[in-house]
Amino acid sequence: MIEILPIIIALTVFFSYSTIKNVTDVALITPLQEVLGAVPLWVAGLMGLILLVGLLGMSWLIYIFSRAPVAPDGSSEE
Repeated sequence: MIEILPIIIALTVFFSYSTIKNVTDVALITPLQEVLGAVPLWVAGLMGLILLVGLLGMSWLIYIFSRAPVAPDGSSEE
């Protein structure tokens, strides 16, 4: 799943840019509800996938490094 993350990020950037590039009448300070209400569902889905992959990647790294066999003196022998 980690290998797919760059593709998901690239698709999100591409489609998000193509969605918002023609928007010219937005106030400088826009309420968050208005911004989130204008995001297409598929863009929100891609952002959710990025969040999921990131959380899974961090969890996997924590799991791997917490199980590493390292002696108290730093050597690899137990």
